[in-house]
Amino acid sequence: MAISLTSIIQYVFLLGAAYVFLGAPILQILTGTSNSNTNSHSQPDDLVYPSGNLTCPPHEYNVHILTRDPLVIYIPNFLSDEEADHLVELA
Repeated sequence: MAISLTSIIQYVFLLGAAYVFLGAPILQILTGTSNSNTNSHSQPDDLVYPSGNLTCPPHEYNVHILTRDPLVIYIPNFLSDEEADHLVELA
C-alpha cells in the first residue's frame, strides 16, 4: 500500500496545525518564553477586590424559579427598603 503525496501533505498540514494549536511548546522551550502568567498572585487593575474585613448580614432567602427558559428567579425581600430606594434613585 503506497502512501500518496497528497496524504503526506495532509498529514504535515494537520501536524503543523496541531503544533500551533498546542502553543508551539518546542519554540517556547528553545526561546525560553512562556504564554502563562508566571506571577499567579498579581491582581488586574480593572477588578474590584473587597477588603478582608467585609461582612454580610445573615439572611434566609427563599428562592423561587419561575421559568427555566429563559431563567427567571424571584427572591422575595432580597433588597432592603433602603437598597430598593437607592436603586430607584439611580434609575
